[in-house]
Amino acid sequence: MPATPPIRKTDVSISRQKPRLDTVPVENRPFTLKYDKLVIAVGAYSQTFNLPGVKENALFLKDVKDARIIHSRIFECLEQANQPTISDDEKRKMLNFCIAGGGPTGVEFAAELHDLLHSEIAKHFPALSRLAKINLYDVAPQILGNFDKNLVK
Repeated sequence: MPATPPIRKTDVSISRQKPRLDTVPVENRPFTLKYDKLVIAVGAYSQTFNLPGVKENALFLKDVKDARIIHSRIFECLEQANQPTISDDEKRKMLNFCIAGGGPTGVEFAAELHDLLHSEIAKHFPALSRLAKINLYDVAPQILGNFDKNLVK
């Protein structure tokens, strides 16, 4: 669970003219928030669905530090799989990337990983890029379920 739980407010109005003060009730305690831009961040915290081992073993993607850790891990997998003594079956296991979450962050990350594997990595590790596999998992029946159906396609 995150240190700061997400603020749930369904009827927030946005003004583009000038900075303003809004009073937003949170758990029956109003507070004043001054802003001149409103940033809506989807996926405010990482959801583990209380599955054992996820929190301890998964890599989460919330900030630049997390992205750097994931980047390093991807290249560790590539370097390990590039060893001449590793069989193709073992290489496939090392290059099987699983992404949990079919929301905007998971889908965007899957697309970026695909682009990385089939552009830059294909130049430097052509045999490995063909063995890599990306799996995207979500609990919902389809990815990007809260988005317009035309956008999901």
